[in-house]
Amino acid sequence: MSLTSSIRPIEQPKHQQVAVPHQNGTTVPHSLSLPRNMLVYEKLLCNVKDYFEIRCQRMIFDKDGEPMRFDKDGELARYDANLIAEFDSYCFTATVFHEKRLSVEFRRALSKACALVGPILRSEHPRTLACFFEVFIHFMQAGLHDVTSFLRYFIRETSELVNKDGLWGQICQLLGRSDFEFSDHAVARVWECMTDTFDSKLGMFRRLAVSVRLDYMKRVYGTTDHRHEELRLRHLLSLFHTPELTTPRVMLNLAHNLVRQARYDEAQEIAQEVNSLLGQHGIYAERVVEKLECLKIVSRSQFNQGNIKEAELTMRRAIEMIIGKWGIHHSWVSEFKNVLEGWLRNWGRVADADILRQEIDELVGKDSVDDNAKYSS
Repeated sequence: MSLTSSIRPIEQPKHQQVAVPHQNGTTVPHSLSLPRNMLVYEKLLCNVKDYFEIRCQRMIFDKDGEPMRFDKDGELARYDANLIAEFDSYCFTATVFHEKRLSVEFRRALSKACALVGPILRSEHPRTLACFFEVFIHFMQAGLHDVTSFLRYFIRETSELVNKDGLWGQICQLLGRSDFEFSDHAVARVWECMTDTFDSKLGMFRRLAVSVRLDYMKRVYGTTDHRHEELRLRHLLSLFHTPELTTPRVMLNLAHNLVRQARYDEAQEIAQEVNSLLGQHGIYAERVVEKLECLKIVSRSQFNQGNIKEAELTMRRAIEMIIGKWGIHHSWVSEFKNVLEGWLRNWGRVADADILRQEIDELVGKDSVDDNAKYSS
């Protein structure tokens, strides 16, 4: 399937919704002939639980708490986490383009994300499903339900070609079923099942388990119940008696939460604490992502406080850090530049914003729609 076809919502079933099973300690047996969409949901829930229970039993981690896999030569190697990071980044960039009413740029960013789906499904990183869920909910919260439906169907169709068999293939197939009454509530329930499985099988302080739960908390509570997310994050931090591998990440999520609550001074203070922590302990060596998150928090706080010059300098520093580590074509470069371009335009610096817009267009590049238009002209 290609983005050259129109993005259209998956046809929804016409029957009424029914109560979700397993609530209040009760289970609805299949013998009651549940509507088909509820059976799809139950099947997805069971498959996700079984899949991650099996995977957790076989997981191997390196000294930094990163999950490992056997490569084609039989050697242990880290999963390529850049694939899901770039997928998430292009999807976020697409929503920014949509907010700016830039439909062509929106389509191109989404095309970039879709081009990564095949490699992501083949890689089968343990965080892949969490990444998909975060993107689904993000698009729904942005009012782009049609895009979520399109991505679900695209993942299902790609899975047919890449890995149709096994639990992982079944999960991808179920996600794209047209008779699945898809909602942010349903996604959150399945996501919570996954995080609970990681906690019980790996231990709640395992870096992977914490990372998946933090993503869940950010997307499910971060935009609707800031105070609840803050309390959960502070509780989690209180359980760390010494600096853990996951301590900076929890602190950064708390800082982002405080930014959303307009508590900018507190957020910047935590970002500074994280920067200090990263430099004090060897277990945090080469944590570039965390350093970038610190800069993102500080720049966003500076922008919201009206500190124009400081916000721009901090954001440009973050962009240079990304280029220095991963190169100019990394998806985060266009993502961060997209945010900065919006700031510059907001400040009335149209000429500077136009320069950035041109740079962003070159980075995101063309897609198949552009190519077809070129050959048909």
